[in-house]
Amino acid sequence: MNLLQDLRFHFRSMLRNPGFFAVAILTLALAIGANTAIFSILNAVLFRPYPYPNPDELVVVRAVNPPLDVDNGSVSYVDFADFREQSDTFTDLAAIRTRQFNVGGVDDPVRVPGAEATAGLFEILGGKPLLGRTFLPAEDRPGGEKVVVLSQRLWQRLFDADPGILGRSVKIDTVPHTVVGVVPPHAQFPDTDMAELFVPAARDPAVEPRESREELVIGRLAPGVEADRAESELGGIAERLAGQHVESNENWGVNVQTLREFRTRRFKALSLILFGVVGLVLLIACVNVSNLLLQRATIREREIAIRSAVGAQRSRVVGQLLTESVMLALAGGVLGLVFAHWGLRLLVRTIPQDLPSYMNDFAIDGRVLGFLLLVALLTAVLFGLAPSLRLSKPNLTGSLSESGARTSGSASRRRSRNALVVAEVALSLVLLIGAGLMIKSFRALQTVDPGFETANALTLQVNLPPSQYVTAAQRIQFIDQAVERLGSLPGVTAAGATTELPLRDGLYVALSTEGQSAEESRNNPLSAFRLVAGDLLEAAGMPVVQGRAFTRQDFADPPRSVVVSSNLAARLWPEEPAVGQRLRLEVGDDAPWLLVVGVIGDLRALEGRGEDERYQVLVPYPFLESMAYTDLAFVLRTAGDPLAVAAAARQEIQSLDADLPVVDVRSMEQVMDRSVWLQRMTSMLFAVFAAVALVLAMVGMYGTMSYSFAQRRREIGIRMALGARGVDVQKLVVRQGAKLVAIAVVIGLAVAFGLSRVLGRLLFEVRSTDPATFVGVTVLLVAVALAAIYIPARRASRVQPVIALRQE
Repeated sequence: MNLLQDLRFHFRSMLRNPGFFAVAILTLALAIGANTAIFSILNAVLFRPYPYPNPDELVVVRAVNPPLDVDNGSVSYVDFADFREQSDTFTDLAAIRTRQFNVGGVDDPVRVPGAEATAGLFEILGGKPLLGRTFLPAEDRPGGEKVVVLSQRLWQRLFDADPGILGRSVKIDTVPHTVVGVVPPHAQFPDTDMAELFVPAARDPAVEPRESREELVIGRLAPGVEADRAESELGGIAERLAGQHVESNENWGVNVQTLREFRTRRFKALSLILFGVVGLVLLIACVNVSNLLLQRATIREREIAIRSAVGAQRSRVVGQLLTESVMLALAGGVLGLVFAHWGLRLLVRTIPQDLPSYMNDFAIDGRVLGFLLLVALLTAVLFGLAPSLRLSKPNLTGSLSESGARTSGSASRRRSRNALVVAEVALSLVLLIGAGLMIKSFRALQTVDPGFETANALTLQVNLPPSQYVTAAQRIQFIDQAVERLGSLPGVTAAGATTELPLRDGLYVALSTEGQSAEESRNNPLSAFRLVAGDLLEAAGMPVVQGRAFTRQDFADPPRSVVVSSNLAARLWPEEPAVGQRLRLEVGDDAPWLLVVGVIGDLRALEGRGEDERYQVLVPYPFLESMAYTDLAFVLRTAGDPLAVAAAARQEIQSLDADLPVVDVRSMEQVMDRSVWLQRMTSMLFAVFAAVALVLAMVGMYGTMSYSFAQRRREIGIRMALGARGVDVQKLVVRQGAKLVAIAVVIGLAVAFGLSRVLGRLLFEVRSTDPATFVGVTVLLVAVALAAIYIPARRASRVQPVIALRQE
């Protein structure tokens, strides 16, 4: 009964004071909406349960090599086969290798992401196919029947969800495969849920190179077995393999991660930092609304005093005031939910759509709604408790006397309001400094020299089906013809091809130099290895700083030349020129010695943080007959807009092979922009949240100073009646506000200095204690704060003494 009375009373209060309640609700909505949006991301990345039976039993096996600074590498297929055969702590292990496939036999040939998987993958995951079945062990052997399992998405997109798809022949890389099943998304491994088809790996460990590490290995632990025990067992197996195969396995160990550890490895720290940021925004909003309620308390103090005088219990008064706080918080929560929905829709647009679905599946589900309700209630307590307790114990004598309005502005209450303002401004300074560091880091990343020229360059990618382009000679013939035709297009000045675009790391390879012992060569760094063809260096704008670029003679069979990056040259030959030296790539016993003919500038791989230049080794295609790299990226240097020649470039490729899909036709600038999407999104979020915090803090500062002026109106009138000038009054009010800002700046800088170190791992070429950012942001905050103070001060200086004293 009391609750209904309180609700009706406060609803009438909202109608009588719409401005106050609108500001309070909007303030809370912004903060609650930001928290809800970020929790939706945390929910998708960290908390959402996996759709597998007993997901805690699923683990991922990763390769580690401390001397080479590898802590999350792929596993070789041969090592996987040994792990699978010799381990007892798993019910089964499976290996996955993702790659692109060409799908024919449809209206237009398409290239889709897919995976080669060993038999047992879907059984380990516990997923049931939507139609048909998954792989049989006999199909996962060399010479086994060619079968394919389609994803539900591909089945719907290319085959119109035809229920008769089972048994149909589909060309995968020009080879007919029989469709045996269709799997829904929840039956796929989380980091391969963008895969649209699966084919059996069908590899022979006896012929696979042990040093080729390309497999993602997953397993299901046996009942009662923990990940630590499985890691210990596989570590022992890895140690034995290192002793038996020194050349390929020395120093290589394993790390067994739970599925959640593996999935959240990259984004956990960032997600938690963002959650902390929006938590500060929520705290600022609570402080702001508390300040508003404290100011409103002065108006209601006489009302509450009368209630208390006629017998109202304190608990009843507190309950009524907290009911008002809860109503405000719930209204802010409802509006915040709308803001969160809009914000998530905008956020998803900044995320590349070819990432695993959990990276952009930020749905507002039951867990998020529960969090929203919890935050709303917690917020109500945070901003409503202090004003409620203060109002519920009024000074009856002072409040009921005629001077009550003046005594309500007591020193104690002023200190409370001032403390809240200081907290707001200090927290805003912390967020602004964090945003400044992130924005400066992103700008540095955008302006960094990647080691090549991004302007006026077009890229396009193809995959040469191994069944059609069986030999190196066939692949070379296609590449040579394609490069020649692309290079002769109008507006194209150079054309080349590579197995990995310069922005990406590519495969890593160990190497040795002439004259080194086996022990010395093990200390050489792993280097990003890419094959190149045509005028790749000129087309990609990679400057040659020593020696020369590749010439036609360098592409003779077999190649005997190599180009290295400047940092690798300095590492391997610090005291002498690199040109003329010889090195060998450790990719097999038949790998030849290569002559260094040129040195290019250092390249950065911006898909990570881009914090270090990667060591680079460029070798003419094909290098070795056994290295059948079929994924190729062509690069065209153009005289004008690169996208203007995109259609012609696509036609030239398909004129050579009409069944070959041409994909990812983009300018190099677009490729580079995509590579820094995570840093861009993070900087944007920091900037938005910091701006919201700044606005909230300045509104709080303005409101407090305006209220303080209203409470001191009689005092100011007396001062001016006694001869004080307007400028003196302005100085008085500004001085009062400036003291609060100064205290807030000192506290904020101290907190920011400590917390900024948390951002260190996210920053690029910016120190976490960057002086320019700290000083610049502090000056900005002080300037905005003084502007918020000056407006009430100017109003105070225009008070007419007669009017002020008459009103009083």
